[in-house]
Amino acid sequence: MGSNAERQPLVDVSEETSSNHGAIPDNDATLERAAMNIYETLIDNAEESVLDEDELWLREQREQNKLTHWLRRPSVSMICLPLFLHSFGAASAMPSMKVLSLKLACRSLAQKSPDGVCDPAETQVLLSNLFLITGLVSGSLRIFVSGKIGSWSDRYGRKPIISISILVSLLGRCLQFFVMWKFQTLQFGLMIVSDMLYNFFGGVFTLMAMCNCYVTDVIEPHERIYSLGLSQASLYVGLSLGPIVGNLLLSLPYVVKPHTTASDVNQSNQIYAYEYLPLQFEILVLVCVLLFAQFVLPESRSHKARRKSRAMSVSSSVSSLQEPQASTIDRLMSNLNFLEPLKLLLYPKEIAYYENNRIYKRQKWVVLNIVILICVTLESLMAFTDVFALFGTYKFHWTSKNLGSFIITSSVTKTLVLIVVAPLFVQRLLQKVLKFKVFKFQFDMVDFIVCSSGIAIEAACMILAGMAQSSAQFMSLVAISSAGGLVSPTLTSAIVKYFPESKTGELFGALAILKNILNLCGPFLCLTLYKFSVKKWDMPGIPFMVSGCILFTSLTSLFFIKRLHRLSRYSAPEIVLPRRKSTLSLNQAEGNTERRGSSYNSMHGPNTS
Repeated sequence: MGSNAERQPLVDVSEETSSNHGAIPDNDATLERAAMNIYETLIDNAEESVLDEDELWLREQREQNKLTHWLRRPSVSMICLPLFLHSFGAASAMPSMKVLSLKLACRSLAQKSPDGVCDPAETQVLLSNLFLITGLVSGSLRIFVSGKIGSWSDRYGRKPIISISILVSLLGRCLQFFVMWKFQTLQFGLMIVSDMLYNFFGGVFTLMAMCNCYVTDVIEPHERIYSLGLSQASLYVGLSLGPIVGNLLLSLPYVVKPHTTASDVNQSNQIYAYEYLPLQFEILVLVCVLLFAQFVLPESRSHKARRKSRAMSVSSSVSSLQEPQASTIDRLMSNLNFLEPLKLLLYPKEIAYYENNRIYKRQKWVVLNIVILICVTLESLMAFTDVFALFGTYKFHWTSKNLGSFIITSSVTKTLVLIVVAPLFVQRLLQKVLKFKVFKFQFDMVDFIVCSSGIAIEAACMILAGMAQSSAQFMSLVAISSAGGLVSPTLTSAIVKYFPESKTGELFGALAILKNILNLCGPFLCLTLYKFSVKKWDMPGIPFMVSGCILFTSLTSLFFIKRLHRLSRYSAPEIVLPRRKSTLSLNQAEGNTERRGSSYNSMHGPNTS
């Protein structure tokens, strides 16, 4: 955001004062203009002083992008396309994958049964165990990978990480298709291995983290809320259209031919060749995404920034090797510490912008409260995926058609909020009409208004949804609660403001770890609460009411942030000079690497290999 917008409140105040007290004499007007010029100079100098090398390179990169052909220009649409296609392919194959897994599991139990018939309850237990184990193993694997991808993307770029993630997902899906096509029964171990391979590099969570990094690289701060919302919207659109296309593939006029004619297969568990078509379609989509990512997608991080991150990484590694007290095991454990990026979310002082200790403590509290808000909003989003379906089937006797309508309604409303409502509400109403300012380096009133209104609407709708008496009421309330979809991109845009550009990838890696941890714990806690609310009290809506109350409570964190920054309609960004340089310069980093490397060689002798 330019400095003119940040200076706007002072002009408004002066105009209001002049209108209340009459015309200002010429001399006073001259003095006022001179004072405003001095203030403008301070603002401009302050903004220039905070820019370290990474931020200057990023600014240069954005200027160069404007002169680049659209096909070679890093943009939001360029990164949203692979995210959309990835989720679209996965969603198109998911229903068929579940049905095929169910039939294969039933076949496995039927072979062991004396009468050759499987028990539906035992089949559900077998599949539940499979999904539980794959969820825990793959989730733990994603947590480990998330701790590394952020720093890797800072060193080598966003594009290689995206390409590798898609390639690994493609290999996992190919193995899963082979296992389900080749064998006539459920191969428990191989299914776990194929799912582990699919999530070996983080899967869609890695792609989402890299998408956020990409958007942060190419978009200015005042446009990030909408752009980050677009990336989430592309995910929702893919999840909405995928099942529709999958059903269309299954409804095409095929020659109905069984995939296998084993004599011990029950007719209800017969598998036809066309049922594998959505799985093949997902593989084809992943191949297209991989080709696009490798040969079309432009790199968003500049060569200088990547070179500097690599130099600093090598410098840090050589420095750790020189420490005599550090054993080999300690250094190995340090390299394997995949949770280390979470330290960033505690806002250590060495990466803070301000030297002033009082301001640093205030901003540390702001960052911690933003992290709390991210946890609360993510929990309300992830934990209720299964509970929505269970609640609808239990209370309103939903069929698969009703459940499909609910999923489509929820996804479409979230998409409309992020694509249509966001630019109208944030950019036109708040920024252009009401003249609220967007700050580059701190939480602002636009962030506060968007988050507080979104959380309040979602909290109220969740509480009312728990008391809904009809399916139409429940779906309507869930659709209205989609207004809370603006909160997540706003919080993501806000927390980035407090970190240097050189830590962007590592920051989103830390947030990816947090999301994966919540994805492991949240659904379990929510399903446990739902089970007790149904079994003990026969009140299935209690989890929604509890979630709404937690969301309402989280509003205190927002007002605490507002108080810490003394935010109001006419507040200006804090200016404290000088500001801390977030990182060493490129020449310093490479010089330190050379000096430490030569010192290490002199200590251990020349390399004779």
